[in-house]
Amino acid sequence: VVLVGGPDVGPANYDAAVDPRTQAATAGRDAFDIALARRCADRNHPLLAICRGVQVLNVALGGTLHQHLDEHMVRDQWNETVHRVKVEPDSTLASVVGTTDLDVNSLHHQAIASLGEGVRAVAYADDGTTEAIEVDGAPRVLGVQWHAELLRHRPEQLALFANLLAH
Repeated sequence: VVLVGGPDVGPANYDAAVDPRTQAATAGRDAFDIALARRCADRNHPLLAICRGVQVLNVALGGTLHQHLDEHMVRDQWNETVHRVKVEPDSTLASVVGTTDLDVNSLHHQAIASLGEGVRAVAYADDGTTEAIEVDGAPRVLGVQWHAELLRHRPEQLALFANLLAH
């Protein structure tokens, strides 16, 4: 399963008031994606959660989001890397991509605030923003904040999809 990018996750899903900069949420999609993410995590079903998907996965497990981050969205460079993330060396992500330093794109204005139950942050931007997560007891579930599909010309990003298909 791949959970892809899209509209903002509705703040009601994590008991927050709506920030005026939050884009209109889609309640039906939120409900479906949250249920799907929770089911994948509960059953260790292979899941790659990308951008909105990583936010959905975190919310599905009880986490919260920053509704707006200034200067994180670099839309005109969608298929180029714009910043580096540090990956925890003992993570599944590090073993999949083969490095602890990744260059990524940045097309989001929301990000993980507090981690959900059993969620572990495994990659960070220089400003401390959580860029990737894994779920305890579900090693086939992985979430990344960047759009790896737009960087598929980079071997370490393509490895994320190869890993998903290998399971």
